[in-house]
Amino acid sequence: MDRILVIDDSLEVLCIVENTLTRRGYQVLTARDGESGLRTARQVLPQLIILDVRMPQMDGYQVCRILRSERHTANIPILFLTGKSAIDDLEAGFEVGGADYLPKPFFVRELVARVESLVRRSREHIEAHPGTKLPGRGAFDHNLAERIQAALPFAVGYVDLDNFKAFNDTYGFSRGDDAITATADLLDQALSKHGSREDFLGHIGGDDFLFITSPDQVEGVCQYVIREFDQRIRSFYHPDDLSRGYLLQHDRRGRITHYPIMTVSIAVIDSTQRSIQHPALVSQIAAELKHALKQIPKSKYHVDQRSDAKQPVGFHSILMVQPEPAALELLENLATASGRDLIQSSNGAETLLIADRMSLRLIVLPADTALIDTVSLYRLLKQHPRLGTIPVLLLVEAADRRRAEFQSMLSPGDQLLTTPLSPSATTALQELLHS
Repeated sequence: MDRILVIDDSLEVLCIVENTLTRRGYQVLTARDGESGLRTARQVLPQLIILDVRMPQMDGYQVCRILRSERHTANIPILFLTGKSAIDDLEAGFEVGGADYLPKPFFVRELVARVESLVRRSREHIEAHPGTKLPGRGAFDHNLAERIQAALPFAVGYVDLDNFKAFNDTYGFSRGDDAITATADLLDQALSKHGSREDFLGHIGGDDFLFITSPDQVEGVCQYVIREFDQRIRSFYHPDDLSRGYLLQHDRRGRITHYPIMTVSIAVIDSTQRSIQHPALVSQIAAELKHALKQIPKSKYHVDQRSDAKQPVGFHSILMVQPEPAALELLENLATASGRDLIQSSNGAETLLIADRMSLRLIVLPADTALIDTVSLYRLLKQHPRLGTIPVLLLVEAADRRRAEFQSMLSPGDQLLTTPLSPSATTALQELLHS
């Protein structure tokens, strides 16, 4: 049954609207002031809100602004009730986000017609998820189509939880639902802190979410989500599973299988990188990115840097292996300036996996560290039939006695730079990234 919330300080109006709409099969809730109306709207998420403009303490405009500023209520259509001669009321109502208006006194048939039209729109575009109360695919497509039609720049993030099924099977559906709700709250917080009021957050089912923000804000949103997710998700696991680092389950053949702790993957499509004319193209690109990201065993995000030309995922990306902080900061700045994406790996196995799943522009290796045998890793990369063509940049400390050894093993097209990087070395690196 469709729910309609009526907010009006007039008891007479409330009775007329409630009786009229109840007889037509709607569930009608009422509130006589703005504060109580906001509380009810947040609790029940109605399909439509009928809102009086002229109310004491908090008028309809104020109520509407608050509803539009909160992600869970931002897409609920609002039908304003206004004085018949108050033309200014109509203009102001549309400016703050009203969907339609009805002048007082009104005819019952006109009320019903406007309500039915707005409720149909609500069903098509909101379809809130029952657990997270976030809008679904219909609302996303509608929101994205409006941005495309208005030629507004946007960045879409497709969010997916890795190894969620194993967690759900081990801890149960109730605990799985808690993890989903916590993820929705985290995404909401990320957009509130690093996005803007115009952003969109939706839940398309299961452990899949999506959001729309601006291209200049998307990296901050993704970084916050990954950092916080890796910390918060630990509270959902038993200490024994955390200390072990994975879950143990039996597969269909009775064999014990290891499933890592949950991570999050975010595939980002930036409208400034290519021409996007329809929401379906965004979904297609996201599917390609998600398939590649799923293979990388950690929380991560990737902003698609490909143009309209058909290029493999990661074509513009730089992979930096176990970066030292100073070199990482420099490379991040240079990568941003050259329009490239910087990906990090922490060990040799992860490096090989990422390089195999994503067609990279450049791999940056350090000299030997506790977790990296540079010579062995370099040889494995070069011996691989597909990875051997990816250029490698080797960073070696100026005082390292093995500089000559490292230099002698490099293949044509690969380079060695000494650290800390000199101005001339930095210039050479800039030229390499812009090539």
